[in-house]
Amino acid sequence: MQNHQNRNIRAVVKTLLEQMPQPLAPSLHASLLGRFELSVGELVVKESSWTSKKARTLFKYLVARRQRGYVEKEVLMELLWPGEDPQRSALRFHVALAALRKTLEPSIQKGVKSAYIKRSGSAYRIDIGSNGAIDTEEFNGVIELAEREPDMDRAVRHYKRAETLYRGDFLEEDIYEDWCEEERDRLRQKYLSVLEKIVSYHERRREYAECIAYCHKYLRIDRYSETITRRLMQYFASSGNMVMVKKTYDSFNSMLDSELECRASEETHDLFLQLVSH
Repeated sequence: MQNHQNRNIRAVVKTLLEQMPQPLAPSLHASLLGRFELSVGELVVKESSWTSKKARTLFKYLVARRQRGYVEKEVLMELLWPGEDPQRSALRFHVALAALRKTLEPSIQKGVKSAYIKRSGSAYRIDIGSNGAIDTEEFNGVIELAEREPDMDRAVRHYKRAETLYRGDFLEEDIYEDWCEEERDRLRQKYLSVLEKIVSYHERRREYAECIAYCHKYLRIDRYSETITRRLMQYFASSGNMVMVKKTYDSFNSMLDSELECRASEETHDLFLQLVSH
């Protein structure tokens, strides 16, 4: 009936299909920190299920900007095919949109509205469902809870929850996608700030083993940080582990020499001499 020669019949069928109640769709769970992962309900969407790279990029972009509302089609077209002819891009866009719909809802019937891809005029957004979750949104939300919490013990529990959510840089496999760069840097800086707050909390409690552990996590992301390197040396010294003070200093200098052809600052050098002399 959808392909009937009479356009009036086709229009009625389309209207009926749109008004028919649909079973509740499973919620979406997407991980954007580290490598991209997606589950539709309990079903993990495998790499092979993405028949279109453009469809996957379209989904990532819409999910990452979900809380900003609808995104105009022209913006999405320019994202996927920058600088290309708009008419040609429009055709490609609808092909990518159809591929995305098929990936999210493999058994969906023609003429039935997508449970996840929402449209308003010429703009689109992703609906993840009432029980859906995006790790970047949870990461930001937990940090907000921590920052509003007056009790530092409870705040640190939120910060540590945020730390566990950060599995890696934002969409780390899309290292050459320009649109990811700003968000990747923003989230990385928030993560480093979280680590610094946790370190400071344990420092006040003289829990140096925890300080050392979180300093190492910090340096995995920003290994050129002299501030954290100096703090790490101090924590080792406070723990009585002078071997690791020297190893930390030597390793840091060796890295700087081999990668940047320079040495640690005078402040770091003076601290090292002060620690080993005591």
